Amino acid sequence: MQEQSINPLMDFSFIKKIFEEHIPFNKLLGFQLIEIKKDFARMLVPFKAELIGEIRESRIHGGVIMSAMDTVAGAAGMTSIDLVKDRLATIDLRTDFLAPALNEDLVVEGLVRRSGNRVIFIQMQAYHASQPEVIIAEGRATFSVKREPKA
Repeated sequence: MQEQSINPLMDFSFIKKIFEEHIPFNKLLGFQLIEIKKDFARMLVPFKAELIGEIRESRIHGGVIMSAMDTVAGAAGMTSIDLVKDRLATIDLRTDFLAPALNEDLVVEGLVRRSGNRVIFIQMQAYHASQPEVIIAEGRATFSVKREPKA
């Protein structure tokens, strides 16, 4: 785990606490931020039975994976804005499912490909923690960013 400051006002432990303990949706699904640095975020989605969407083979629901990808993309996007003044919102999210998500922990990563004045483009991927070489889903997100004018 890399504890890197991405904003002089905030450090990894502060962002991790907000991400995991103060965002009810993240807390409900058990999302854990494990790395964040400029233009990149990585999180863990611990397996739990409540996330199963395909009961015959105990596979994680695709909606959980899409939510995780949106969440990690937002975290990565936050590293390219002023966290105090600017605002970020998802405007488009695309996910391609490449392999089934088995009943084990997932890792989801987001990488900022371009951060413009009004739009941020992020690439994401998800894989099992035990098999990082096997990508189970990949995606792209577009975020609208409202930047406050610099004083």
